[in-house]
Amino acid sequence: MHDTAYRGEQRVEEWQARIEAERQKEIVETGYVHQELEGGLKTLVFYADRRKIPGMREKPNRSHKFETFFLKDFPEVGQAIAIQGLGALGLVSRDEPEYKAIYRERLARMQERAAAVEYHPWPHKKAGVCLDENFVVVNTLAPEREGYAMEFYNGKRSRFVLMQSSCKSCVNRTGKHTCPALKA
Repeated sequence: MHDTAYRGEQRVEEWQARIEAERQKEIVETGYVHQELEGGLKTLVFYADRRKIPGMREKPNRSHKFETFFLKDFPEVGQAIAIQGLGALGLVSRDEPEYKAIYRERLARMQERAAAVEYHPWPHKKAGVCLDENFVVVNTLAPEREGYAMEFYNGKRSRFVLMQSSCKSCVNRTGKHTCPALKA
């Protein structure tokens, strides 16, 4: 999901500060488990230990939860776009002995998709999904399970969200999209 475009010299630092602020909002213990800040695709992942939520009972078998954030940086034009994983690393059962391998495989897939974002100022003739007037997810065929959301604000403190999914398994026989991964 595209969530913010950044411009200027401090774009990477602003993105990092925003992710750190998100991490600090967690009411449970958190820590970064992956930090890759070199190259055009920056990646930050933090782990939230939800086994002990303050004020609630302990759940020692609660799943592993990873929060994943990317920044596709285009230093040649001084712009970048943030992409949030929205739980794609998601929940991994605590009793899963291969949870680290599952995490690495899911992260690699997400990084591959995030790398498909390119800078192409409008107007352009690139096949894909335009995230805004400058950024495009370049693809000619939508992946099996992928959704895009765009939010529009009308200036009166209200908004509406358009969502599109290419998740074939989530469209019921009436044509209505029912993907649980895209529900807030």
